[in-house]
Amino acid sequence: MSDSVEQREQPPAPVISTMNTSTPSEVPTSDLEELHNYFKTRGLIDIPRLLQSYQDQDQTLRQTQLQVNDLMEKNQLLTLAMPSGSSNKKATLTKVQHKYIMQFAKHCMSTIDPWVDESEIFQARESVDNRLVLSPEQYASLESEKNALYVEVYAILKPEHDILFRRNYGPVRKRFAKCASDSCSTFISRIKNDCFRIVFGSMVPSASEQGFDVFEDLTCQQLLGYDMEKKVYTSLPPILWPDGMRGINNRYLFRNETLMKILTVTLFSSASLKEGKTNKKKPTNRILWGMNEVTPGAIAFVAIMARFVLSGNEHFDKHGARSHIQYTADFKLYKSTIIKYLDKRHMKDTVATFNQFVFEDWGLDHNSLMRSPSKCKESMSNPIRNSYPPPALQMSPLKSLLAVLEQ
Repeated sequence: MSDSVEQREQPPAPVISTMNTSTPSEVPTSDLEELHNYFKTRGLIDIPRLLQSYQDQDQTLRQTQLQVNDLMEKNQLLTLAMPSGSSNKKATLTKVQHKYIMQFAKHCMSTIDPWVDESEIFQARESVDNRLVLSPEQYASLESEKNALYVEVYAILKPEHDILFRRNYGPVRKRFAKCASDSCSTFISRIKNDCFRIVFGSMVPSASEQGFDVFEDLTCQQLLGYDMEKKVYTSLPPILWPDGMRGINNRYLFRNETLMKILTVTLFSSASLKEGKTNKKKPTNRILWGMNEVTPGAIAFVAIMARFVLSGNEHFDKHGARSHIQYTADFKLYKSTIIKYLDKRHMKDTVATFNQFVFEDWGLDHNSLMRSPSKCKESMSNPIRNSYPPPALQMSPLKSLLAVLEQ
């Protein structure tokens, strides 16, 4: 009996491991080949095969997404071909269209009109007068204004989106209206915040003081041409002239470096005005919008933005809630003035100065309009500047408008 007890109390036989114990127990992290060998010797995973599997899966997903986008675009065309009154409640936009419309809304408000009314562009007009685009008469009446706006918008609209706008495609119109509204808040607020310190910091010394109020600041009021007795702002304030000092010569109207800096921030981000810094994280608005030169609307836009930044108004509305500045009326005044004198030497010089500062000298220093010959030569060989504009990105905005007139 004792023998059976002893036999019962014997411990179980040890399990002999077949795992290769000669390799380190700690997973290597510094070398890909060591990591591969570590898992391969244990029979756990084949790294090259796994990577290939991930690549194949990624390629399949990309092809599937392209097919989905193609089907969605075909569905949109079928929806637009339906009889009037028919609709597809499940109609939607592709990811590419979703992003494009957001950029297009910002493009319109920055270069054509800050308050584009979607009801005036989501339709097919029976007849348009292309001559009004670069004519000061575009603001002569409400109808001529709508006409010019329509032509300008479709001049920069990509062909593949043209039919969606002309046929009043619901999802596109809804997206555009939302983006235009959001841009008047988020996009404009970002420009305002970026510009105040970087662009106006040296002009408004008291900006760094505690309790600073833009609306009450005397320097800001002087730059905006505030009349202390009448309690009103002039439509043509000193900030629109060089060095923020209004002169008797109106030929230099809008030729203020401050306005050029605001446009630079709008197109390239605030980093472009900081020495030694460039924006490499994502495409700039200049790339996304295909801008190679300024337009009358772009100059008028930054002129209005300069007044908005210095006015102390919280929201970018047509009528300043706090300052009572009539931004809409003044924008039309600026744009029509630029168009009126566009063929005059002084306005050509103003446009050329903007183009030189914003597009040709971007990436260098933006501290002075007066550049030495060596600086100009340096700008031609600067690798940063030469890397961003594709040679044939698209026709420049002003040339696009001129092309419209020739049709």
